Amino acid sequence: MARFDRDHVSLPMEFIDSLSRIDTIPGLIAHCASVLPRLLGVDRACVTFLDGKTLHATAFLPNGTQEDSAAFQATDTAQFDWDMLDEAAPALVTPNAVTMRDDPILRFAAGDGSGNTLLFAMADAGNMVGFVALGVTDAAAIPDPVIQWTQVICRWVAKQAVLLQQIAMNRRLAETDDLTGLANRARLQGHLETLLELGDFRGRSVSVLHIDLDRFKEINDTHGHGTGDAVLCHVARIMRAEAAPHDLIARVGGDEFVIVAVRGAGAESARRLADRLVWKFRRPVMIEGLECQIGLSIGIAEADAPDVPADRLIADADIALYEVKRRGRNGVQPFTPKMRARMTDRVALLSEMQRSVETNRFEPFFQPQVSMQSGEITGFEILARWPHPTRGLLSPEAFLEVAADSGLLRKIDDIVRGKGLVALRRLRDEGWHAPRMSFNASERTLRDRKLADVLLYELDAIDLAPSDLVVEVGEAILVHCRDGRIAETLRRLRACGFEVALDNFGVGHAAMSHLTRLEVSSVKLDRTLIALENAGDQAIVRAAVSLAKDLGLAVTAEGVETTGQYATLQGIGCDTVQGHKVCRAMNFTALARFLSRHGQFPELRLLG
Repeated sequence: MARFDRDHVSLPMEFIDSLSRIDTIPGLIAHCASVLPRLLGVDRACVTFLDGKTLHATAFLPNGTQEDSAAFQATDTAQFDWDMLDEAAPALVTPNAVTMRDDPILRFAAGDGSGNTLLFAMADAGNMVGFVALGVTDAAAIPDPVIQWTQVICRWVAKQAVLLQQIAMNRRLAETDDLTGLANRARLQGHLETLLELGDFRGRSVSVLHIDLDRFKEINDTHGHGTGDAVLCHVARIMRAEAAPHDLIARVGGDEFVIVAVRGAGAESARRLADRLVWKFRRPVMIEGLECQIGLSIGIAEADAPDVPADRLIADADIALYEVKRRGRNGVQPFTPKMRARMTDRVALLSEMQRSVETNRFEPFFQPQVSMQSGEITGFEILARWPHPTRGLLSPEAFLEVAADSGLLRKIDDIVRGKGLVALRRLRDEGWHAPRMSFNASERTLRDRKLADVLLYELDAIDLAPSDLVVEVGEAILVHCRDGRIAETLRRLRACGFEVALDNFGVGHAAMSHLTRLEVSSVKLDRTLIALENAGDQAIVRAAVSLAKDLGLAVTAEGVETTGQYATLQGIGCDTVQGHKVCRAMNFTALARFLSRHGQFPELRLLG
């Protein structure tokens, strides 16, 4: 077919304007196919566009009836003879040619195959992106303006479709997590809002699963961010495999994911999905040749009625997730309204705590530690207390969890320790032979590689020495944090002359063999062992004391409440004791009064 000069061909403005208002590729090709039979005077029009690996195709008749539509995948597009398409001239396809070829796309383009078909190439920057197929009775009778118009239409529709494709791609990229390919928070929000706005909850529910990876920070710190990224991609693959095809999976934070699940059987289906995911990650997995222990904590919130805001549903799932973490992680928790009330109280407590930290309102209380051999006070443990403006004097049990989760615990550590050391300086200045102080360091405090330097500076400023301060470290912290940073801090503390005590020893977190590798000089038996309610308890304490003694470690028993406990511990060989039976924790004023009354040897007076 001859080539034509297309420089002076123009299209009806109403046709161009109508196509310009369409914002989807299927909508664009469908509208174009519906207009072309009447605009060009042909028997049938089929418009196609190759979007990625999918060829969208739509065919219309002159009366405006859609004859058919289809989406052909890669196996079909591979069979199509793209070489027959030429921007310069249409290709003529006869009924006989359609019959001879096993080509589903060509059969669709030709319709019932009773007439001839003209194929016009749609190209963008020299790349074929689709074609327009016109069904005609006599191809030779098609006037030149129709050929010209169709070629211009192909060029214009190709550019418009490519533009829409790019817009859609940009939108997907803006709503996709770069690392995992999952949805991001923006897409999650829009998707959930759309589901909830449908309003028809008869026989179905929308559930949100908020998922947090346990111990992910440990993996990142120990093996590096490359391994951490590989873990996140592995988790994403497992979630895709376990979730239903229509579930939306989003990564909303460093190690946080959300699944939006629509189920007809209520929240129980979402619960089963959550249980499967937790079970999948209870055993170690191999990532890049490394064994990684990954656990999942999952909170679930369900909307089974209309008018539930998306933000509220996500927040409820987050509250339920917090409950899982509070109970020790690695589990599943559906949301209940009582949880929201507790969270409201927690938020209020956090706000008040932040103000108290800013104004240094936290105070040290002091509990004496007494030698079981001489009865002399050998030290004081610094314990944090919060003089709350409306709730009274709060012990750590009332605020420790919130402080740790919010990152305020380190600041509280610093405030209370600093005031405690000033108190020690005051006692000595007042003439008391005041012994050393000890404080329980939080994980965040111990992760500071400059902790030893900070403590040395604080002590030097008030003319105290490293031997005046004992750093107590919880057994669970040493066992669970294996990235080496805390061990490095402990070695530095010991090298600078600080004593390090292993707190809460014997609760089962660490194998006793670990004691040989830990940078500690003494242990404190956990108060749960000190109850000594039966022979088994006494045997455990006796074994722990014996092991510590063999390793040259001093042993302190805390939580001593009765004379019987004291006598038993003394017989077993504990070095030091502290607890209510000796003396309750007290503020500085009470401590000074206590020393005035009892001196350095209170034990015989109190327990004799």
